[in-house]
Amino acid sequence: MVERKLFLVSDGTKIYYEVTGCGFPLVMLHGNGNSGRVFKRQVAFLKKYFRCIVIDSRGHGKSGNLANILNFSRMSKDLQEILEHEGITKIHLLGFSDGGNIAARFVVDYPIYVEKLILNAANLQVDGLYLWARLLSRLEILFAKLMRRNVAIKNLLLQETKITKKELNHITQPTLILVGQFDVVYQYYSENLAKQIPTAVLKVFPSAKHNFLWKLPRNYNKIVLDFLQEKFERF
Repeated sequence: MVERKLFLVSDGTKIYYEVTGCGFPLVMLHGNGNSGRVFKRQVAFLKKYFRCIVIDSRGHGKSGNLANILNFSRMSKDLQEILEHEGITKIHLLGFSDGGNIAARFVVDYPIYVEKLILNAANLQVDGLYLWARLLSRLEILFAKLMRRNVAIKNLLLQETKITKKELNHITQPTLILVGQFDVVYQYYSENLAKQIPTAVLKVFPSAKHNFLWKLPRNYNKIVLDFLQEKFERF
């Protein structure tokens, strides 16, 4: 059974999210321009093990946005307010792409909530992206401005999380850095990110691109489940 919910956060924005399954809460955050629907194959599998909470980030999917400028700190606060509303004090947290940036910001801002952390293709700094990906992002932003649609959302593509190396060094939660071999994020950037988080392990998925969570869901789901159930081996 899927519970579909709308919650009014502190700035008056309505945030949509879905809750499926039972067990320890697992929150999943999608990437730029997506919605929680990108995790449908993950939820179908992981709901047998966890209480899956899939959020449409503000301005995406069925969620609204009353902020003139979007930033990862505000989106991190949205999650904190939802958890407080639900009476949830501990979660596993999985973030994909921009959702990974939100997840990283959240664990820095509200570390007490997070039991385990998965950062899938997160680029906390813009220079973590290949040059061609940065150029493509600039074109997306320009097109959004010309069409006067989704400008705040697209601006996130080239926005920094403002997370410092010192803050990364202080993350104590078991962390999985997950990236495709042919992702839009430099492999060396993900390697360096894993080194800066003392409790992190890195998994580079061979022959995979940025979107392998829905291209190779069985493999992806196994990696996630093994890590969350403490069966994950260092690579």
